[in-house]
Amino acid sequence: MDQATDAKMPWVIGQLNNRLFALNCSVVKEMVIMPEVCHVPSVPDYVRGVINLRGRVTPLVDLRRRLGMRSAREETEDLCALMEQRAQDHKRWLEELEASVRENRKFVLARDPHQCAFGKWYDNFQTDNILLSGFIKKFDAPHKQIHALANEVEELTNRGCAGQANACVEKAAQVFEAARSGVLSTMLKLFADFQLMIRETNREIAVVLQGQAGMYAVSVDSVASVERLADADMEELADKGLEQQSSLVTSVAKRAKGAGLVLILAPDSILDPASQAGLL
Repeated sequence: MDQATDAKMPWVIGQLNNRLFALNCSVVKEMVIMPEVCHVPSVPDYVRGVINLRGRVTPLVDLRRRLGMRSAREETEDLCALMEQRAQDHKRWLEELEASVRENRKFVLARDPHQCAFGKWYDNFQTDNILLSGFIKKFDAPHKQIHALANEVEELTNRGCAGQANACVEKAAQVFEAARSGVLSTMLKLFADFQLMIRETNREIAVVLQGQAGMYAVSVDSVASVERLADADMEELADKGLEQQSSLVTSVAKRAKGAGLVLILAPDSILDPASQAGLL
């Protein structure tokens, strides 16, 4: 079926790293939330493995990697790993504050919540994900509270503690115990819940295609729409930044009502038939 004929049918518009790609509905069999993926050894790096679709073993292509981009799964896991590291930072921060009081030495870690590693990340974090942008605001108050403990403890140890060092340490210990069961516990739960939300809201979509050699699926970040693209609005791909993937991207199309451009994918070039046969 040539492109002019395909263009008479609707197109599935998928989003990959803020770029739009189209697959003609003539080859799309279904779209499902990404199921569990089973890794398969000795396959091209863009083949993530196989998925089980109602008992049918189906190869899965990471479409981002196939197009030379970073995998969405890798980005998600990297962000979750970063959040776990920032959670551990705050556990160590409180431990160091407690040790500085116990050992009567200066506390040198960040007192300003905007100057710790998480604070710098938090102040610059941007996302189009409404759920994540709403949830991240929950960190603001407890994060400021935990950093305020440094000044609170310093005032406590400096106020009326001449000759009563042990009493000051005991009072500070009570503050630390309350913080561990209170604000630190709140922070750690927020970090854990945030990681869970990152994974749940960044669930990819598997678009199942019927290729020349059989059925396979490709991963997309999300499905933007299913719409018609006029044949007159399609142009050959010239210099769109994906020259190295010219066998995968055949042309560029203008979406209706000035909704932007979309790159047209050639489904039979996405997965090598030999690789597909080895997966089935």
